[in-house]
Amino acid sequence: MVSHRYGGYAPQHIKNQRGDTTKRIFIGIDVSKDKFDVGVKDEQNRTVLMGKTYPMNRIGLDQFKEEMDKVISELKAIPVYGLEASGIYHLPLYEYLRGFDVDLHLLNPLEIKKKDQRKVRKTKTDKLDAVFIAEALMLRHLEHHQYRPSGKVAELREYCRIRNRLMEKSKVCKIQARRDLDILCRGYDKIFTDLFSQSSLAVIKKAIRKTRLFDVSKEDLITCLSSSKQDREWCEKKAEEILDVFKNSVISKDECNAYVTELHLTLQQYEVIKDQIARVEKTIERFVTANHSNIRTIPGIGPVTAGIIISEIGDIHRFKRPEQIVAFAGLDPSVYESGRSKRIGHISKRGPPILRSALYQAAFIGARSNPVLAEYYSRLKGKGKHHNVCVIAVARKLLLIIYSVWKNNKEFYVPERIDKSSISS
Repeated sequence: MVSHRYGGYAPQHIKNQRGDTTKRIFIGIDVSKDKFDVGVKDEQNRTVLMGKTYPMNRIGLDQFKEEMDKVISELKAIPVYGLEASGIYHLPLYEYLRGFDVDLHLLNPLEIKKKDQRKVRKTKTDKLDAVFIAEALMLRHLEHHQYRPSGKVAELREYCRIRNRLMEKSKVCKIQARRDLDILCRGYDKIFTDLFSQSSLAVIKKAIRKTRLFDVSKEDLITCLSSSKQDREWCEKKAEEILDVFKNSVISKDECNAYVTELHLTLQQYEVIKDQIARVEKTIERFVTANHSNIRTIPGIGPVTAGIIISEIGDIHRFKRPEQIVAFAGLDPSVYESGRSKRIGHISKRGPPILRSALYQAAFIGARSNPVLAEYYSRLKGKGKHHNVCVIAVARKLLLIIYSVWKNNKEFYVPERIDKSSISS
């Protein structure tokens, strides 16, 4: 099959090998777990095919390809395939079509959702969604939509996403543990800056038990707290605060054992997940070390953050201008314009959430450790901007620095005009 890749700026007609003008058809695919629906439109936005359903297996994929080839042959058209990114369910079909080197587009679900919201009739089916995808495929203008990393970068991206999923599971464990602690001994979470620190977990394991709830001495607590390497005076003060919380605890005896059991089971899960995260992070660090990327020279970007940025962006040269990578990360402002009214809203939040999250965290750290970002943050705060607004702006500036350092293959440096004393101690 002939493949023509024009990005988002393809002309309405392209030429075949003989020089004749050839039309295109747009094949939209709505994917679910066990099946996928197909809708086809031509360049005049006329529906060529609607409501064809195939099972998500080898037989269904081969049947789909065979029937699409017939449609393409009858219409003498160049096919453009598009499917909505649907968690992991679109991957088998995506990889199958990639094997034929077709013009293949992966669409953001937001594109389909916004188009669906403009309909007059509130009708939604998988068959209609496939047609909407075909229509959205005609109207899109992004140049980087069809990129998918391969090789080591693809492997690194999956490890980063595994870590992200483990982090989400860890958050769930923390929320559940906090709930149980609030029921068993309200106020305990105010004693520690980090409720899940080594010393705090040691206290919980020692004092919160089914057989002898809160049956612990001051010396036992001091022993548990000594793991934090604090002085004796600090440990004694914390031990007294903990004993005071235990003493004033009020809980129903009928439910106590159940909450204690759940708390310890949850903490066991948390510690297992924590170890798994550490293992995955070591793998990510090895990938990043072998990559020798210059973005590691930017203060505020550690090896794990660098791994996420490298794997999600992939090939930096596919972004011709800085504005494109800002839009890809979803850090560009959304704009609403109607008549004389023009309103700039929140950031668009398009693109990979994991990339934005990594940039936010790096910006938060960089605002204190990176002289360039620290100076920029202080300037925004001086104008009365809210902290969250400042961090988002810093994240955007950090992304532009990453773009420059990475694309020009140069190490980060602090310009002479920047006062290095702006870094927080």
